Amino acid sequence: MRILSTRVSNAPYYIINGWKDVLDRLGHQWLWWPVGKPAFDIFDEFQPDIFIGDLGIDRATCKCIAQRPDMKVILKGKNWGESDKYIDPELYPIDVTSQEEKDLIRTLKDACGKPDLIFNWYHEKRMEETMGDWAANGIDILDMQPAANHFEYFPVEPIDELRSDLSFVGGFWGYKAQNFRKYLIPLCLPLGKYNIKIFGNQPWSVPQYMGAPGEELINAIFCSAKICPNVSEPHANEFGFEVNERVFKLAATKAFCISDPIASLTEDVFANGEMPTANNPNEYFEMIDHYLKNPDLRRESAEKCYNTVMVGHTYCHRVSKLLSKLNMPAESERAEQLLESNLCQI
Repeated sequence: MRILSTRVSNAPYYIINGWKDVLDRLGHQWLWWPVGKPAFDIFDEFQPDIFIGDLGIDRATCKCIAQRPDMKVILKGKNWGESDKYIDPELYPIDVTSQEEKDLIRTLKDACGKPDLIFNWYHEKRMEETMGDWAANGIDILDMQPAANHFEYFPVEPIDELRSDLSFVGGFWGYKAQNFRKYLIPLCLPLGKYNIKIFGNQPWSVPQYMGAPGEELINAIFCSAKICPNVSEPHANEFGFEVNERVFKLAATKAFCISDPIASLTEDVFANGEMPTANNPNEYFEMIDHYLKNPDLRRESAEKCYNTVMVGHTYCHRVSKLLSKLNMPAESERAEQLLESNLCQI
C-alpha cells in the first residue's frame, strides 16, 4: 500500500513515525507530504491508498479525497465531547474542535463518506469523555494512544559516563515548565545531593543540563540511570486522559520510572501497579529516595513495565488496531506477527 501523511512535529512526530516504522517493515510505501507540494499534484503522482491528515485540510485536499472513494482517510481529531464543558482553554491549551472544523467534516462526510476514522492520542476508556460527540455525529473514532517504538527503544548496557541517580530527556518550555518546577527542578538543589543529568533540545537553566543528546545515546541514557522520572503536562495531572510517550519508551528499555499522577496511566496502562506513581511532589520526592536505596525493587518494577508494554502497548499493537478498524484483517495480523518475530530476535 501507499500511505501519504501530512507532516507533523514535536511529540506527534514520534508517534506517527512509530506507525511508519511498523508499516515500512510490513513492506508498505510511506510518504511525508513534501513541503509546498500542491494537493492535486501529490495525490495524482503518489496515488495513496491511505491518507493520514488532520482537521486543517483545505478545499483542494477535500476535493482530492472526494475523487478517491476507495482511498482510506484517517484524520487526527481534536476533542469534541463532555470534557469540553469543564476544561478552561485559558488554563489548559488542549486542542478543541472549532465550529468551522465540525462543519468541514460534516460536509465532507455527507459528500463522499469520508473520513473513515478520526483518531486521538487517548486510551479507549477515555474516548467517550473526550471524543464522544464525533461518534454521536456519525464519525467513527479510534483510540491511538502513544506506545513504545521497540525498534528504536530497547535495553542496552549502561555507559559509565552516563551513569546517574536520575536522568531526564526533554526540552524546557513554558507550559510544561509549570510541572518541571514542581517535580524536577527541586531535585537539582542543593547541588550534589543527587547525580542528575538533564538532556533536551531546549535549554534548562540548571547546572545539570547536559545539552541536546544524540539519538544514538538515548537508550544508554535511560539504561545508565537508576531512575528516569516522568513529568507530564498540567492537564494530564488535572484531567487524567493523556499519557505521554515517554513512559512507553522507558518501559521498552527496561529503565525504571517514577511518574507524576495521571489517571489513565495507573488505571488503563499500568493498572496492576507496575509503575510507581506519586500523587503530589512530596510523595514523588519520597519515592525517589526510597527507590534509590532499593535496586531490587527498581529492577522488579522495570521488568513488569516492560512486560506490560510488550504485551499490549507497542506501535505494532496500535497499527494492528488501525488496520483492523480499516477492515484489513490480514495486514492487522501481520503487524501483530511483526512484533512477535522482532521480540524473538532480541
